[in-house]
Amino acid sequence: MCKTEIACTEHVKAILGLTVPPTADPIWCIGQLLEQVGLKIKAVRKEGSRGEQVRIYQLDTELFQFAVAVLEHRAQQRQEREQRRQEERELRADYAARLDAIYGSKSVVTPSLKNSLENLGAGMPTAEPFVNQENLEAWLEPESVQEILNWWAEVETRTFALDTVPIAIFKRLNLVT
Repeated sequence: MCKTEIACTEHVKAILGLTVPPTADPIWCIGQLLEQVGLKIKAVRKEGSRGEQVRIYQLDTELFQFAVAVLEHRAQQRQEREQRRQEERELRADYAARLDAIYGSKSVVTPSLKNSLENLGAGMPTAEPFVNQENLEAWLEPESVQEILNWWAEVETRTFALDTVPIAIFKRLNLVT
């Protein structure tokens, strides 16, 4: 194994930051590679007669078990984080589908970044091209208005609300200026 490392010294140095001397012992090479991933080896015993003894090495089991536990914990955290993201995507998709079923496909619009709360009214056109008179009337029906007002009070991020309902509706209801 050490011969391979010596032959690929430049690559090992560039990738692992490890300089392998030409006279390196194979056990030293393995020890250095394992150390790069946080593991260690230890000599457990010697075998053979005097002068011909060979050391027997093994992974440090306590350190190995700790490393496995850390990796499992990180994998679990990644899985939980991805599950939360998936649930949020599903909630948004469900809400968008409900709006689409109630108001038609033209009602859900993804506005440009200009439509964030910080930039409302700053350089925005007065007539929004994606809201026509028919859509505006559908949005302003009493049930729709009540649903929007309830939703506006409950939604945590206003940006999501602004991405889902046309800005003209919020302006008409005096929720934004």
